[in-house]
Parts: sequence; structure tokens; C-alpha cells
Amino acid sequence: MAKKDDIVELTIESLAYGGRAVARLDGMVVFVDGAIPGDRVSARIVRLKRDYAEAAAEEVIEPSPHRVEPRCPLFAVCGGCASQNIAYEEQLRQKANQVHEVLARIGRQSDLPIEPIRPSPSIWRYRNKMD
Repeated sequence: MAKKDDIVELTIESLAYGGRAVARLDGMVVFVDGAIPGDRVSARIVRLKRDYAEAAAEEVIEPSPHRVEPRCPLFAVCGGCASQNIAYEEQLRQKANQVHEVLARIGRQSDLPIEPIRPSPSIWRYRNKMD
């Protein structure tokens, strides 16, 4: 069983709503900051709860094939463009997975037909909301 401040190796499976990476450690969900789906990372456990843990990636051991160079020079600093290091096609796939998961887990609707996400013709400068 992992403890706070332990360094663990994790393989990132997906993105949770809000953009945090998701991995599993001994069956427990771990939300990882600083990683993307497909990454194999060394991460420090920063918080342990009964049902999940939170961690921060310390090192990317094996980068995801979906990892790309962020376009914005402030990417790692400001946080306004949290998915810029993920290939656009993978961003769309992760968003579709989030919709399916929320409908199944929260809405108990796993058989609803969902139309595919329509990609933007321009993948830069089309977003208009910031948190």
C-alpha cells in the first residue's frame, strides 16, 4: 500500500474531467498532475484518500505517443491551455471517453447513441472560455 510522499511508477490510462491524468495503483485510482494518457511516469503521492490518491509526475519515464510539443511558450506556467501537449486527435478521443464514462457512471446510461465529436477546422485560437 502506497503512502504519502512515496515515489511510484504509473502508466497513464486516460484523462478525468478537468484534465487530470488517471492511472491505477494496486487497483486504486490515482489522479496525476503533469502527465498525459500513454505516459509511463515516476510520480510522488501527494494525497491519499480512502478511494483514490493524488500524485504529481516527477519524471516521464516513457513518453506517450500522443505527446506533442506545446505551441505556447507559457504552457507549463499559466495553465490556461492544459491540453496543448496532447495531439488534437487524442484530445477529441479523451473528451468522447469522458462523455461516455459520465453517462454510464453517473447517469447509468451506457447504451445511448452518441454522435462523434466534430473537430474544429482550426485547432488553434477557437476556444473562448478560461477557468
